[in-house]
Amino acid sequence: MNDNRYPSVAVLMSTYNGEMYIREQIDSILSQKEVDIYLFIRDDSSTDSTVEIIEEYITKYQDRISFYRGNNIGAGCSFMDLVYTVPDTYDYYAFSDQDDIWLDDKICSAVKMLKESGKELYMGNLICVDQDLNNIGFRNTNPPDISPYGIMVNNETNGCTMVFTNNFLRMFADKSKRPNADMFKARYHDSWAAIVGAVNEIIIYDFDAHILYRQHSGNAVGATNYNNHFKRIRLKINKLKDKSKRNGRSRIAREIVKAYPEESKKYEYLYTYADAQKLSCRLSLIKNYKEYKKHGNQSFLEYVLYIALGLI
Repeated sequence: MNDNRYPSVAVLMSTYNGEMYIREQIDSILSQKEVDIYLFIRDDSSTDSTVEIIEEYITKYQDRISFYRGNNIGAGCSFMDLVYTVPDTYDYYAFSDQDDIWLDDKICSAVKMLKESGKELYMGNLICVDQDLNNIGFRNTNPPDISPYGIMVNNETNGCTMVFTNNFLRMFADKSKRPNADMFKARYHDSWAAIVGAVNEIIIYDFDAHILYRQHSGNAVGATNYNNHFKRIRLKINKLKDKSKRNGRSRIAREIVKAYPEESKKYEYLYTYADAQKLSCRLSLIKNYKEYKKHGNQSFLEYVLYIALGLI
């Protein structure tokens, strides 16, 4: 990188019916300091005025915004479509939701940590706010477990904080390492990025927060979904109803050991989860509850039911 210029950063944003908050988010992205920002937006068939708002911005910033509309394929698949189609000519890349607000040092702070650490994937904390921007508190009160096990069983990282290098983008988009596209129907694009970073040991985590993470009824994924027992049970029931949301852990484990076999060898539990549909592996997972409890938040009963129902 030429240190005499600001690093170039491609921000990948998937939108869907985001008319209420998208202006604030785009403004905050274009206001990032000490970086050259280029915004790549894919709209997932919005039915409100989201597209019209984006087109307004394009007339003002046509050299900084690239936009296309696609079929409704869900947030995860939409983000991965951006990953697979964005030019690999930028210094850094970042995911963006449509309803947050970035502090003006969000990207430059991440770039600095990546450069100083030599890591490839940055993730950070969040300042949770309500829809009127009243402070709710930090997303993580303790640094999350960013090991492959921690990512797989209780992922406390957020895609909207992720900033990654050109090298990570090339690895992430590599056709020979792409997982089954069905996995992203359940919005696992950020979990996949996190597990790829974890097995390759290239993650740097920032406990400071540089995003106002808005919590509202329209969140695709919120920070408070797992705060209590009853919400977790309701989410499990929803997984039973929707086949695309089942077997998230075992699905990710199968894909990661296939894409990165050498890097995965040191993590035996990945293979146990990958074969979790086998009775012997399910029993092994149940026996391993004490180890799980160090990372996860399910009670023993929840954990056993989760495995017995084939939701692992």
